Amino acid sequence: MARAWRWAAEDLGVRLISPHAVEHEGRCYWSAGVLPDFGSAAGAVVADRHCNDDVLRIYAQAGYFAPKLSPFYYEDYHREYFMKALNDWGWFGAESHVPSWFRGALRKHGGA
Repeated sequence: MARAWRWAAEDLGVRLISPHAVEHEGRCYWSAGVLPDFGSAAGAVVADRHCNDDVLRIYAQAGYFAPKLSPFYYEDYHREYFMKALNDWGWFGAESHVPSWFRGALRKHGGA
């Protein structure tokens, strides 16, 4: 899934930090990546099919938007699926850097 999101980031012109870790109670929890401009002020976590619910919970507690992504749609890059997800998650980055294809809401979930 990380590979597909790297392709998406390059194609769609968005930032991705991959892999990504967050510390919680002295332990390090890894995800496939974080999209820092989507989903919340902290970003949206990209969790692959091997990521367990505890990791998503810890990311959510740390302020990240933590959707559980289906490998059926996000294991391979399909532009329309990725754009739909990102539009739904909302843009939380600088307004001056909103991608031209983005049609979602600013600073909130649920699209335009």
